[in-house]
Amino acid sequence: MSKFNYAKLGIPVQKAVVTITPAIAKELLLLNITNRPINKANLKKLMVALKQKLWHLNGDPIRISSEGHLLDGQHRLQAIFNTGISCDTVVINSIPPESFITIDQGSVRSLGDILALTGEENCRRLAALVRLAMGYDALGRPEVRTTPTITEDALRYVEGHPELKLTVLFGNSHRKAGALIGPAMLDWLHYSFHRLSAEQANLFLGSLNSGENLTLGAPAYVLREKLLNNKDRYARDKVSTITRAAWTIKAWNAYRRGAPLTRINWAASKDNPQQFPTPI
Repeated sequence: MSKFNYAKLGIPVQKAVVTITPAIAKELLLLNITNRPINKANLKKLMVALKQKLWHLNGDPIRISSEGHLLDGQHRLQAIFNTGISCDTVVINSIPPESFITIDQGSVRSLGDILALTGEENCRRLAALVRLAMGYDALGRPEVRTTPTITEDALRYVEGHPELKLTVLFGNSHRKAGALIGPAMLDWLHYSFHRLSAEQANLFLGSLNSGENLTLGAPAYVLREKLLNNKDRYARDKVSTITRAAWTIKAWNAYRRGAPLTRINWAASKDNPQQFPTPI
């Protein structure tokens, strides 16, 4: 097989930083005969990064074999073509075709890994909290968005919300409540309550954690009993973390109003959908 004519696209042989235009991206995508199917979520993430000018020249190359086959970079090229936005990237065009099976074998850096590189402590727990907080802002409920989190957005979120780090410290020292609700969800609840009243958030979730000084009918008491009952169920009968979060918010809202509580109900079934409660 004859070697591909890179010169017609203005790409030097071997390795170079090249401005990939939508037209060049289209031509290079025609070389894609052995790559994996497009991951729509990853493609959407890259398109958003391009539109928000978050694309950086980080050294990750577009890899093309010496026989003229695209080995790596189809998502980046497709994003450039779809958005019509050009960008600079490294292109290597002389890779032996047998090297294809070794591409992308390394471990992908998670948000927790990146937070650790920036010097953050409790980085994995902080990353889980950020995903839930950003999910709540976007969806109205503390769930991880189906669209992958853009790293730059997450880092800006951490920088703009310093109370996130206080919440992680609280969660680390209140593991019993974390076991009842879920560690990441406890962190999100504390973060949300703390923004309304730091003192009340610490008291309410602190009493939920310890079980001390709770009286019959107190919102934290009713919530704790319900969560303990759920914990004792068989795994198949336990309610979801999102349901436990809704219970906790309902108890918190009663606590904030100074009202007693006799029962807590909330379900997210398809047959009887309920709006996720808002902390007050």
